[in-house]
Amino acid sequence: MRDVHESCSHTEEGCLRCEVVPAATGKSGDTLLLAPLDCAAREALERILKGGRIDSRETRGMLEIDCGSAVSSSTVDWLKARLPSTLQDRIKGVFFDGALARTAESMLAIFIHAEPLSTLFDVLDVEWARTALLEDRLFSVYHPIVDARDGSTFAHEALIRARHPATGDVVGAQQLIYACERLNLHNALDQCARVTALKDARMLDFTKRKLFMNFLPSSIYEPEVCLRTTMAAAKECGVPLDRLVFEVIETEQISNMDGLRRVVEYYRKNGAGIALDDISSGFASLQYLADIMPDYAKIDRHLIASAGESDSARHTLDSLVGLARKLSVKVVAEGIETPHQMRVCQEAGVDYMQGFLFARPAAPPEAVRLPDSFHAVGEVVAA
Repeated sequence: MRDVHESCSHTEEGCLRCEVVPAATGKSGDTLLLAPLDCAAREALERILKGGRIDSRETRGMLEIDCGSAVSSSTVDWLKARLPSTLQDRIKGVFFDGALARTAESMLAIFIHAEPLSTLFDVLDVEWARTALLEDRLFSVYHPIVDARDGSTFAHEALIRARHPATGDVVGAQQLIYACERLNLHNALDQCARVTALKDARMLDFTKRKLFMNFLPSSIYEPEVCLRTTMAAAKECGVPLDRLVFEVIETEQISNMDGLRRVVEYYRKNGAGIALDDISSGFASLQYLADIMPDYAKIDRHLIASAGESDSARHTLDSLVGLARKLSVKVVAEGIETPHQMRVCQEAGVDYMQGFLFARPAAPPEAVRLPDSFHAVGEVVAA
């Protein structure tokens, strides 16, 4: 496993942290090697295998089971269903090529990669994400951001999606992120998501609109190396850097402010804008707003929802907008789903709005649908 703070390891193939998706280690092969950690675990395992008529053979004190395809084997599914989680924690397992010779040296080399079955099975459930990255099954959908004054489309936010290699189903961002975190591929996903957003953005008109792209600060160790591929993709795809806005996600979890400042400085030096996501009334949000001085602050969707129902939340929204205005930061209100929320945000003086009320994420982007109750800002103030 690579630590997120490990320094960049640049090779001819690319940065091992950001640009290289390693093949599965110990997760491929047609034979499952099982090593119970105590006598009771071995007896329980043998009893369960015998009851299910699962053939096994002993090799140097361990058990081998032929599984066929390691990831989709019905035998693996059977084991997952029959072995209690407490027993899975007491048995180590690893897949390997059953055609290999069973020498002491080869079995030791295989066993080094063994891990508790509970961990192995959990990882197998998300191995599809590694395949999705390796086979370039990612794509972007685009969510419009509208001008609160006149309803025109100001920008699009790129949101990552994937097609499941086995089913072809569309996988959402949260499920994809979870799977890549389990596989320690979050750095590679972050890089792939930006490049995919730029490649798919060829369909967009950048003469008047901007493109917001998410990035995870912890995945970028050295901007000149980690963001090299992103900048090259922008040039290749003909996307002007001054039309790009890089959006910091997981704002509340930022632990390395110096590192974030280096990334922000790098983006700005190249002409791109910066946005902070999920800004709320918390102290950390306000500190980041003042320290980073982003071009855009995206107000947390939960605060937007609350502001439509609560006077105190509405006052908080007013205060955040006022602070942003003093700092010359433009405000984007996220998650707007009702005309009432839209009106509250307009009255608070936000600059831009985003939400299902106007359009859903899609590729190509959906046309913005303004509700009948939408009024230009001047009319809202007059009302």
